[in-house]
Order: sequence, then structure tokens, then C-alpha cells
Amino acid sequence: QQSTPGIGLSRPLLVKCLETIVSNSCPGVTLRRGAGVSNVTYNNGSGNGNGNDNSHLVQVHLDDGTVLSATHVIGADGKWSKVRES
Repeated sequence: QQSTPGIGLSRPLLVKCLETIVSNSCPGVTLRRGAGVSNVTYNNGSGNGNGNDNSHLVQVHLDDGTVLSATHVIGADGKWSKVRES
């Protein structure tokens, strides 16, 4: 049986790769490092259903009071993840 090849990356190299990919290829993506997340909420409002409203956005509340709206959130905030808890 043939084994599947694997790859290992150090955390700093992984972060650098992700930052490079996001900055070069994903203009609509916001990448925030060092921002503490206090809460994540889902706005399950009743929009008009045409896809142009904000009724189904995720609200990410940061420790500094900033609130970000997004359709998707990827949390890499560690073992005690506020993103995962939300």
C-alpha cells in the first residue's frame, strides 16, 4: 500500500502563506491579526430575499468595540475560541 505524502508547516510559515494568498488573491476578504473576539452573532432577520440585504450576515464583535459584518467567519483564535463558542 502506498502512503499519502504529507506536508508540515511551522505556524509562522502558515500565517505568512495565508496572508500572502489573501492579500494577493482575495480582494473581498478581511484578515485581522491580533484582534480579540468577544462575541459572534448571526443576524437571522427577515430580509427581502433578493441577496442584497444584510439579513443573513454574521456579526463579529471585537474586544476594541469594532463590529465586522461578514457572510463567513473563520476563527483561528485558539483553544478557548470565542468564535467556536458562538
